[in-house]
Amino acid sequence: MITPKPITAADNVDQSRDSSGLNRWTRSSPIIEFIMFILGWFCIPVEVFLRKDFGQRWFNAINFYAGFFLLLIFASVQYAIDIIWEKIAEFVVYVASSINPLYTPAEEGWFSEHILDRSMLFFLIAYTLMGSYHLFKVWWRNRTNMALHSFDNGTSRLEPIARYLIPIINAITVPVIWLYIRLIPKKQRTFAPQPELINDRTAFTNAILEPLVLFILAEELTGIVSLWLIISAISLAIHATWREIAKLNKVLDFRDSVLDAKVMMDLRQQTLQSSPQNKMMQQVASSIRETPQITAQMIDQYPDLMHIIEEMNRDKPHLSV
Repeated sequence: MITPKPITAADNVDQSRDSSGLNRWTRSSPIIEFIMFILGWFCIPVEVFLRKDFGQRWFNAINFYAGFFLLLIFASVQYAIDIIWEKIAEFVVYVASSINPLYTPAEEGWFSEHILDRSMLFFLIAYTLMGSYHLFKVWWRNRTNMALHSFDNGTSRLEPIARYLIPIINAITVPVIWLYIRLIPKKQRTFAPQPELINDRTAFTNAILEPLVLFILAEELTGIVSLWLIISAISLAIHATWREIAKLNKVLDFRDSVLDAKVMMDLRQQTLQSSPQNKMMQQVASSIRETPQITAQMIDQYPDLMHIIEEMNRDKPHLSV
């Protein structure tokens, strides 16, 4: 998947009517710009885990260090919280033992004590290994002349799952789409096959499936890891949606240009055939042709007028008499 450039809050990705002013607010507010910047940091580690084959400018050394720094902060916070809780637990045991000499604290399992309490450290190590491999792969592609587009944001490892999930969702939504089609006036219907709800596997995977998987993992885990996964899922959904809107707007701009050109062609034909203004222009052109001495003066005062007259002369066979 290729993104024309990194998506930021300042990008004009939505030109639609926005009566609430939210779009302008997000583009002009430094606070929102900063929030989007921080959310971009949260996208980096999960994209390293969930995707492959990045472009050189999409995942570079600076991005790698940003993701590493973020995970290091969460690992440090988790370690600090564990130390604090351990001290609190020791204090509780000391107080309980002082009150009740027969008190025996419950023993915790080795896994929960040494693995779960240091889970962010394992994510940090895994990110370091996978991130360095991604950087090596970018370097290797450049050295072997097999480089990808520099803004390629990678291919999700969950796309094979989406390949089987999308047909199920489309099959479930067939009756709903069929019902809405029947609400469309008959003269506006076509005999084309009924469209499917989801027809872009990459967009579905990046904007819906990947954040959903992170939310499910966050429900299974607890503590700092769960918080990190929830924020990462929200960040991934926002940035993926932002990218899809930006790419969709480029397609819509192209389609609107084609429609605008068609409207202008139709308007030009109508003007050449029956417009009173066109007849007036023909009279002006005839007067100029009959009086050559004023041509130079007309060119000096109205340089575009002669160009319009030339266009009309070329289209003269199409004019109505």
